[in-house]
Amino acid sequence: MLTITVQTVAKQTPTINTWPTASAITYGQALSSSTLSGGSASVPGTFAWITSSTTPAVGAPAQAVRFTPTDTVGYNTVDGTVPITVNRAALTVTASSPSKTYGSANPALTVAYVGFVLGDTASSLTTQPTATTTATVSSPAGTYATVPSGGASDNYNFTYVNGTLTVNKAPLTVTASSPNKTYGSVNPAFSVSYSGFVLGETVANLTTQPTATTAATVSSPAGSYATVASGGVSNNYSFTYVNGTVTVNQAALTVTANDAGKTYGAANPALAVSYSGFVLGETASDLTTQPTASTAATASSVVGTYPITANGGVSSNYSFTYVPGTLTVNKTMLTVTADDKAKSQGTANPPLTVSYVGFVLGETASNLATQPTATTTAITSSPVGTIPSRQAAASAATMTSIMSPVRLR
Repeated sequence: MLTITVQTVAKQTPTINTWPTASAITYGQALSSSTLSGGSASVPGTFAWITSSTTPAVGAPAQAVRFTPTDTVGYNTVDGTVPITVNRAALTVTASSPSKTYGSANPALTVAYVGFVLGDTASSLTTQPTATTTATVSSPAGTYATVPSGGASDNYNFTYVNGTLTVNKAPLTVTASSPNKTYGSVNPAFSVSYSGFVLGETVANLTTQPTATTAATVSSPAGSYATVASGGVSNNYSFTYVNGTVTVNQAALTVTANDAGKTYGAANPALAVSYSGFVLGETASDLTTQPTASTAATASSVVGTYPITANGGVSSNYSFTYVPGTLTVNKTMLTVTADDKAKSQGTANPPLTVSYVGFVLGETASNLATQPTATTTAITSSPVGTIPSRQAAASAATMTSIMSPVRLR
């Protein structure tokens, strides 16, 4: 019978002549065999990292390394540590580039990051950087650097990139005034008003103050014309211009009906008007329609006064005020002549009569309020001769009396 005896031989532990050295890595970089170099042992084998963290942080202690012999049956593995340098990762911090309007408070300034590794964020930093600027609420329009700084971290080196704060001009609304003037007069002074000044500023803070102009002149017809603001200059304000309106009102023209007169029974005279208020050397010929004068009186209107009214004027540049005149109807001249008469001495006087010259409108003595009569000093016993007779009494007309004789035979 054959007996086989199995003898157990204990494993030997290799001798490590030198441990390998580790290449420096950057935070976030994983450990790998390529970062180990050198190292030797009493038997063939390989060195490899066995650390629990394959991405150590800056300042990490020596990391565990294992030597694994090629003959794992006869030899044990050997563990040790190797120092490693972990450099900080590069983190770029860029300040924001916001904008604001002149006179307003600065906006919140922020920073942006490029370079975080391993899922890190700003909250992973020991101290988060902030951004600041020299610009203030009163800084003139322009650009100002936003400067990041102040970050702290064991694992990151900071590179700071400035941003830019843009201060835009504040909007300033400039409105031209809207005055009135009368046709034919010089333009009034134009002004402007403002909306939008900040920081208690006024027109005195502008480099050049805007002005208002218009196309209207002293001779511009009645109507509306734009007043236009322009010309403002400022480093801190942008100008928005709003037109106004100059209103050219009609000039006041007084039209007076001229007084006139006529005699009873005569046709009305030509009626005329006179003017007060023309401007720019203008006359009635510059009116669109010249006013006329009229009266209710006619040829047969009785003695007295009658109003003469003016109206009908048309003009785009004048407003009319009418003043009435007076037509005076005077008495017409009526000549009353005592008729010649004759009688014999000792007889009674014959009837004394009169005759007329000057009646108008077909009127006769019957139209007189009181008809004139004729009288004489002759009586029944008056001696032969000539004795004058005369008319007496009155009428509505102005009368001329003509005496005639009474002859006695």
